[in-house]
Amino acid sequence: MRHLGPMSDVLNQSAPLEREHPLLADVQCNVLAPHRRIFSSHLFVQLPAAGGAAVDYSRAWGGRVTSADVTAREQAGRVGRLKRWEGMRKFTDNAVVNALRKALPEGWIGPASPRPEAGRDLVKSFMLSHLGLEKLGGVAVTNVIAEKEFAGRAADFEPMAQSQGDWCRMFAEQKIEAHILLAADDPQVLGEARADELGVLQRAGGILLGERQGRTVKNAEGRAVEHFGYADGISNPHCLVDELASASRQGPLRHYSHHYPVGNFLFRLPTTTAAGAPHYGSFMVFQQIEQHVAAFERLRRSENVDRLVGRDPAGRPIEFSPAGAGGENDFAYPEPEGGGGGRCPFHAHIRKANPRPKGLSHGQRRVIFPRRGMLYGEREFDTDRNAWRDPLPAERVGLLFMGYMGSISGQFVKMQHDWFRSVRFPAPSPDFDPALERGPDRLVGLKPSDPRAVTTVRGGAYFFVPPLSWLRAL
Repeated sequence: MRHLGPMSDVLNQSAPLEREHPLLADVQCNVLAPHRRIFSSHLFVQLPAAGGAAVDYSRAWGGRVTSADVTAREQAGRVGRLKRWEGMRKFTDNAVVNALRKALPEGWIGPASPRPEAGRDLVKSFMLSHLGLEKLGGVAVTNVIAEKEFAGRAADFEPMAQSQGDWCRMFAEQKIEAHILLAADDPQVLGEARADELGVLQRAGGILLGERQGRTVKNAEGRAVEHFGYADGISNPHCLVDELASASRQGPLRHYSHHYPVGNFLFRLPTTTAAGAPHYGSFMVFQQIEQHVAAFERLRRSENVDRLVGRDPAGRPIEFSPAGAGGENDFAYPEPEGGGGGRCPFHAHIRKANPRPKGLSHGQRRVIFPRRGMLYGEREFDTDRNAWRDPLPAERVGLLFMGYMGSISGQFVKMQHDWFRSVRFPAPSPDFDPALERGPDRLVGLKPSDPRAVTTVRGGAYFFVPPLSWLRAL
């Protein structure tokens, strides 16, 4: 399989990356493609106090984190097994074969084989805050990051500053130096890995400041669902060939493309590998977003909330004009001419977050970034009813938001400030009512003090996701 372009040109090359591209062996998992595990543990820690011990501890992660090529090969193998299983199921589960199965002696034609298990191993990722980088010290560390949002306290800058008064203590104290992400399909495997990593941290002299546990819940259609009951993560950008193929498995997309440049995911560091190749890292924005389910249900009784989201709970967009054969993502918004723009309101969440590439400038396309969310809070989902069993959860529930990007200011901050909170993006809203604030995205664009707010950010932090070779060279 060919490798597309030299590493120095990888951020802006027009073609997606093959899973054999050398970049994937040096980038951590969950950046270029989701890890897809069901359970996750997020450990927020302080590094060992002594500078040398902090460097040794961080360097060791260069041999423990999971690289992107590992999860890419794993996903390709799983897709292949599913395709073979679906082919055999079509052969063994049809009217003729079922009739023969009844007519012939029992056991001559066996039942269709069960769906193959995912077979996904534990994954690990290690990220550093600006405080962690400062503790590591050295020229190769201190000149890595130039963006002010990362270099300072996250809560000192918008959009994080808007919600700081509602943050829980761990995030409000702004002492986090590193974030350890562990994820697995088996909760027992995850628990054992968590215990192992906490033991390593304690022996090195580090401190656990806090933890958040996440999980993925799927609806009857097999899509991840969030606490308001809507399918989530449907129109994420992709830069890998295999991910693009998976996103268009229902058919070729004619009206929309999931493909975005690698520069939307990564940025180039000023450091290089021992062989002189450039280092590429990523920024990760973490937010704990509490979802007020009761407030959302009250809103549902007075408004068509599908118009605020832009999709129905199953993930079907309310904007299907025109729609292609590629499924629920094969659509484009009509041009906003003469106050029109289609059935989906300009202030709908999915239109604010991804106004669709048609008509977007190159700079606007570079704003969009991949989101890897996990739920927190104990609730059970009933796939038979395709709804949560407890419509009004007694405890706090929400989303552990993780966004990976090449620029915090050029992507996360710009999307929050210029897109979500603007009354003029993607176009002046024809039904804008200042009293109702229909211009901003009302799911995430209202101030926490607003009584109509249905989400509250309970904490946040910015992290640097270093390449494996960078960690090993510390």
